[in-house]
Amino acid sequence: MSYGVFFSIAALGRTVDASSPEYCSGSETAMELLASLSSEGDFFGLTDADGTCLRFSFEDERNRYWLEVPRPDLSGSYGAHLSFEGAARIVENLPTLFPITGFDGFEFSSP
Repeated sequence: MSYGVFFSIAALGRTVDASSPEYCSGSETAMELLASLSSEGDFFGLTDADGTCLRFSFEDERNRYWLEVPRPDLSGSYGAHLSFEGAARIVENLPTLFPITGFDGFEFSSP
């Protein structure tokens, strides 16, 4: 499995833009990025071979993680608030291609 990866994480002191992603294989890099999310606004995203994105962001106020599969074609996203453990379970079991309607427990929302 290989994914494009982009992020903005204060603790790492650098940003990788979604238009110029780096590439990683497996879930090890994603677990390292998840563990690095610690400031409000920190995020990272993974893009599969079909271009579907799975985005993770940290919400300091709730000490939770927002995971979403953006759906610009529907003007919204499928997402869920999860604990670190819940987010880690998804990372540990990443499929080759991400489901466009999100993972179990994800719900559609539109701003």
